[in-house]
Amino acid sequence: YEARRKVLEREVEEFETEWGTVSGKLSRLEGRIVNFSPEYEDCRRLAIQHYVPLKWIHSRVVQEFMSRHGQSGAGAQNHEGRLKPEFRTRGL
Repeated sequence: YEARRKVLEREVEEFETEWGTVSGKLSRLEGRIVNFSPEYEDCRRLAIQHYVPLKWIHSRVVQEFMSRHGQSGAGAQNHEGRLKPEFRTRGL
């Protein structure tokens, strides 16, 4: 079978949240934001600083970023920071 691969445009961005500043990798497809992945060490630092689980900080940072900068519809993320199923490549 034939497999296709798309390379997303990526950039590093600092993002100010209610818990502090987080750096992360922003991915775009055809100019649309499709993913934001916060840096582990930044999330870890904030989790320790605010006495909350790392997983909680990570998901809240992604959620806050996407609510401010993401688009709705195809290419948007769900509450866990994953691509919605309608965006995933079919047939792979």
